[in-house]
Amino acid sequence: MIPSPLEVLKLAFDYIKLNSSDNLVDLGSGDGRVCLYASKYYGCYSEGYEIDKELYNKANDTNEWMKTNVKFFNKDIKSINLSKYSVIYCFPEYYNPIYNDSFKLIEFTKVSNAKIISLDYNIELLQLNKILEFNRYKIYVYEVS
Repeated sequence: MIPSPLEVLKLAFDYIKLNSSDNLVDLGSGDGRVCLYASKYYGCYSEGYEIDKELYNKANDTNEWMKTNVKFFNKDIKSINLSKYSVIYCFPEYYNPIYNDSFKLIEFTKVSNAKIISLDYNIELLQLNKILEFNRYKIYVYEVS
């Protein structure tokens, strides 16, 4: 697992104007930093889905300590209904076959009225809105109506 740098999150979240009225989901939430950061600094409700039990437990432990408005689930991302989220964040670990197989099955084309942020991976099925760059990272931003 490679965690998303906080500077990348700040750049992306500032660009999309993340705020307390948003519902964010992190697909493959790892240690929970995306959801925790969004909740703490932008006030939005967040949910994270992580298949790795150890990372899921770490995220929940941190969440309990921070007392944020976040829920984590130990589930495969292909079972998620994305329609209730206004912001979808993902950092597909395309070199990891566990995440890659699930990621390919996500039906991004059925999402409406949402902003999608993908770190270092262009979701070719979607109309790209903007590419932000920070050091070696590319942040792909899509706005689906």
